[in-house]
Amino acid sequence: MAVDVLRVRIVSSLIMGSALTATAFFLSGGRAELAAPGFILALLFFARAAYLGRRRSRLARLERAIAAFTDEDRELVRDVARDLGETRSLAEIDRRLVDRGVAEQQRRAAIAFAAVELRRRELFVAQIAAARVKFEGGDGASADAAVVCRGAPSTTALDFARTRFITTALGPEGEAWEREGLEERVEAGARYDVVAVRDLKNETARTFWFETARTFWFEAPELER
Repeated sequence: MAVDVLRVRIVSSLIMGSALTATAFFLSGGRAELAAPGFILALLFFARAAYLGRRRSRLARLERAIAAFTDEDRELVRDVARDLGETRSLAEIDRRLVDRGVAEQQRRAAIAFAAVELRRRELFVAQIAAARVKFEGGDGASADAAVVCRGAPSTTALDFARTRFITTALGPEGEAWEREGLEERVEAGARYDVVAVRDLKNETARTFWFETARTFWFEAPELER
């Protein structure tokens, strides 16, 4: 699908470049100094077509490599996708695959590409699911007042739902608060996720970190983990 979209963009860029070349030549009456701006603009479209052509060629190679995946390759894709929450770059993914004995560069690139796409799809699905999570219980200030999350199908969806609850309580993440940590606790046989946040709205308390710290207690009894 991505290769087909790039093909359309390449063709459209070539058409625009050719049309600009012909138009510049016609309107300038063959005078190079008058046609130069149009030719320069046309060259930009031709350069874009060349760039997209190289990108399409690379994607085509990746798609062929993905189509030839073995069961081991698919398992590596799932493993990498699970680790992407902590992985910062494709270079880091590549190093991890080298450490796991994947010697062929094209195979590593295909596994990394597939893992990124899989993780992106999983996050999109989780965000939609998180919007359907219902909150019950208290305000999350303690175990006794824990927020009970109903309907979270995965830990990723639950994390998005927790962020939604805290944002509703404090304001936008990054402006009103920032996450400091997540801890699992067991109280009276119940399992809780305790999210520690730093309240950024209290300007006076910013000098003393401990005065800005807040915790939110969450419980997701329906989620198997």
